[in-house]
Amino acid sequence: MKKYVLISSVFVCFILLIVLIVTNKKSIDKKFITVDTLYSFLYNENQKIEIEIYINDDEFPLLEKNIYNDFKLHDEKYKKNLSLELVDVTYSHSEMLNNEYFHKYIFKFKMPNLTSDYSIEEAILDISFMNNNKISLKIGDLSLMYIESESEIKWISIDSKKNDPSDLQISQIRIELEQIITNIDTISIYPESNLKYSYIGNTLIIDLLKYDLVCNYIPIIIKTKDKQIYTISNHRFLIEYNILENAGKRLNIYDFNWFDKCWKEILESKNFF
Repeated sequence: MKKYVLISSVFVCFILLIVLIVTNKKSIDKKFITVDTLYSFLYNENQKIEIEIYINDDEFPLLEKNIYNDFKLHDEKYKKNLSLELVDVTYSHSEMLNNEYFHKYIFKFKMPNLTSDYSIEEAILDISFMNNNKISLKIGDLSLMYIESESEIKWISIDSKKNDPSDLQISQIRIELEQIITNIDTISIYPESNLKYSYIGNTLIIDLLKYDLVCNYIPIIIKTKDKQIYTISNHRFLIEYNILENAGKRLNIYDFNWFDKCWKEILESKNFF
């Protein structure tokens, strides 16, 4: 009899533990995180606009393109408004913040047709889902640079460095050139930026300004005094795997209490599969 009671007690405790775990899992709210970033892109038909988003749920089907209705980028007062066409969503990696895992996804959008530079400071990304729910996420600054005629810089090697390992941006770019570019007027990574530079042999050293934004995936534009333009298309100078724990005030954390319902509606939709 005692043995039966013991077995029954263990079984009941086991069931209660499972219920507790399931209940706790359900109580975790869906959180999205973005990090204020300098999203600067040089216009060309092959370049995609890439925006990074974190979520604390690895089961939500962010990779499924058909769960989305549309995407819009705008400033706070909607004076600037840009519709985006989604091309792909890719998973990158997971990071820890406050003892919670967040999974990073990269949203890739088609470059819009441009005839001039286009920028949005303190841009907000609206994501509308197929069930008409919408989330709005701050992403940082957007800069799309249009250059009518250019020459691609011919380089042997390209590298970058940071002043401090905890920094979220590179501080210097080093480009070993096949041929030195002379008579340089300006070097920029977004419109109206004018960066200091120097040469060591045939290596061009570019010093970046201190931005209050993540700045690692950028183009380079060199203009000479004789009106020549040389470029390097967007290059990922650094891949960070611990951005969240170092981002500090650059973090934008969104706690969507209603998102469990949104998720369920999307998964149950006949149009999902």
